[in-house]
Amino acid sequence: MLFLASMRDGVLTASAGFPDGLALPALEHLGHLPGCTGAEALSERFPAEWRNCLVSVRPTLREVTVSCSSDGKQVSGELEIDLAPRWPLPEGVTLGAVRARIAVDPTARKEAKKAEETEETAEAEKTEETEEIGKAEENEEAEETEEAEESEEKKDWLSVTLTGNLTAYSLSSAVTVVLPSMTAKGVLAHDSGFFEHMASDLRKGTHGELSFQYDLQKGTYDITGKLSAAQKIAGVQVANVTVKAVGDGDRKRELTLEGRLTVGETEIKATAKRSQKAESWTLTAEAESIAFRDISAWAEQTMGSGLPASLTELTLQKLSFTVVSTAEERTFDAKATAEFPLTADLRTTVELAELKITTKGKTSEVSANGSFAIGHVDAESPLMKFELVADKDPKSTSWTATSTLETGMTLSQALAPLLPANAQPTAGLPDLLPPLKKLSLRYTAPKATDRTAPETAEAAASLVLTAETPQEARAVLVVTG
Repeated sequence: MLFLASMRDGVLTASAGFPDGLALPALEHLGHLPGCTGAEALSERFPAEWRNCLVSVRPTLREVTVSCSSDGKQVSGELEIDLAPRWPLPEGVTLGAVRARIAVDPTARKEAKKAEETEETAEAEKTEETEEIGKAEENEEAEETEEAEESEEKKDWLSVTLTGNLTAYSLSSAVTVVLPSMTAKGVLAHDSGFFEHMASDLRKGTHGELSFQYDLQKGTYDITGKLSAAQKIAGVQVANVTVKAVGDGDRKRELTLEGRLTVGETEIKATAKRSQKAESWTLTAEAESIAFRDISAWAEQTMGSGLPASLTELTLQKLSFTVVSTAEERTFDAKATAEFPLTADLRTTVELAELKITTKGKTSEVSANGSFAIGHVDAESPLMKFELVADKDPKSTSWTATSTLETGMTLSQALAPLLPANAQPTAGLPDLLPPLKKLSLRYTAPKATDRTAPETAEAAASLVLTAETPQEARAVLVVTG
């Protein structure tokens, strides 16, 4: 036994340590501590599921510390004991080297009891003076106060903290167990193998500062923290990654990573979730405003293919996209809106319902479709609405739009919003066509490489308008410029 005694600020502290441990026949021997009433007082701090285990425990005493004030009025004690080399837990979970630190403060216990007695006396006197209707409420409040004080009393005069080594599926760490909730708290070691267990496709050697809570009753865990380096998730480079994982053993595992990715000069918040069943990642991100050319360039780097070049000039609003990565393929799926003025009083609103890239191996398929509406700035409803489909070839600069006109519209009326104010292709000609039922547009934007040579025909944008009547009469107008 190692013994140490000291006096400081009028408090005598005596400590006895047992390097090889002092075997105790049973927990009942802890009842000899000042103010401790025996094993019952200790077992009350354990959940009901564990109390039966305490009966068979053969503890080993490691250290005892007793402090006493010079007047003998303040006494407290603390012990450290090894409870068991292994604690019985659900299958797949091991809590080894279980050690308990027990703190006893009998002075606090006496003060709490005295305060409780004083409070009860005061409540009794007050109850006698109240009316019959108020008696039930006062009694209820007194009971609640008593329960709270009893709970506080337990917390003050006797506390139990467990420590041990927890091994649960992919988790392995030294933990502190909170009683009576049976919640183990710890920090995951870098070599715990957690990420390999949760997602084998994450970069090897992934680690960070991860803390966890493990419910020893339910077998569930909750892990939070931050990774020390950027991570490639679903083929997307994500920085400043935070981790949240929940699980129920091997039956259910959910892993969520949050971070930021860079598109052009814009930083976007991204969230990635791991599907245990499909062994796939789903990454979602949103941006309030971003240039179409930036998201297309990013998609080309990430997915191996850009988006249709015909939409390059758009500035997207409220962009949201999802990247799903499985063993067989990766998909990029986005939605966005855009808006730009045609003239001083006309405006076009574009709804891109689908911007999609599907990549299998080295092969990619691209599709983009949606709608756009043309109308006056102050009008509640648009003049015309078109269904928009971009060419599937991402290098193509063309798209096609079709509008079915519910009410009759002359050719001149239909062309007016689509052409410059000084363009009058039907001027001087009688309106030979009856009201139109359908209007189709085929637009081809100038190629980026041709813009340095505006004098060439290829550099010019072109718009082919096809108007159809209910009698299947058709007029075609080609505009370049």
